[in-house]
Amino acid sequence: MNMHRIPRIALALTIGFSFSAVSLSAGDSVEPRAREVLEQSSTALGAQERARFVVRDSIDIIDATGQKIQHEHNRTIEVERPNRFRSSAQGDLMKAQAWYDGESASILLPGKNVWGKIEHEGDIDSMLLHASEVLGMQFPAADLASNDFAALILENAKSLRYLGIHLALGTDCHHLAFSNDGIDGQIWLRTDDAATIQKLVIDYKSLPGEPQYQLEVLSIEYPESYPEGHFDFAPPEGAERVDLLPIAQAVAATQE
Repeated sequence: MNMHRIPRIALALTIGFSFSAVSLSAGDSVEPRAREVLEQSSTALGAQERARFVVRDSIDIIDATGQKIQHEHNRTIEVERPNRFRSSAQGDLMKAQAWYDGESASILLPGKNVWGKIEHEGDIDSMLLHASEVLGMQFPAADLASNDFAALILENAKSLRYLGIHLALGTDCHHLAFSNDGIDGQIWLRTDDAATIQKLVIDYKSLPGEPQYQLEVLSIEYPESYPEGHFDFAPPEGAERVDLLPIAQAVAATQE
């Protein structure tokens, strides 16, 4: 079979799901209030066995002139903890769907009628880490699907500050700022019973042009159940399996 290659931007936007791996060290600063709010929100969200998020996100693409051009996507992210999720995305750059059933993650690009699979048995967090290592990429919206998004931020942040109660999409939220050697980030956590992420902004300082990623949660539900087989993937008729290459190879593929 002739195996197609998925370009870098397709990989980066497929799940839409972060942070560069930089662990906290002795000289780093984490404010106690910021840690407390972050962990409380993460615990509240992680306690929800099932969740469905409708989000809008955007990413800057640096064009040939060096100008930032913003592209937007709408996504639905569905979670059944600890080890299942499903997502769909549609917007300026691509249309994509993804599934994880606890044993493998599958990615479908309907417009191209191609799909790929990553074999990995574990929970959602370990799968996302595995995908990051295998594909050499990060997934910025992973916090919504994570079983413990506070751990993700605390592991990778060199500073974490509490900025107060500020609005995000018209909702009162705890506003936190964090950073490491590669990014500056902000996160808004709802103060009501939902206690979940309302907004996330990441500036990629280490990338040319310092592009920005922004995510806003438009709605959240906690379903009592999902239909049988909801997180199982079956390739559409006629769809071709493709090779999900590491980023370095994918970049080369776009130049062939």
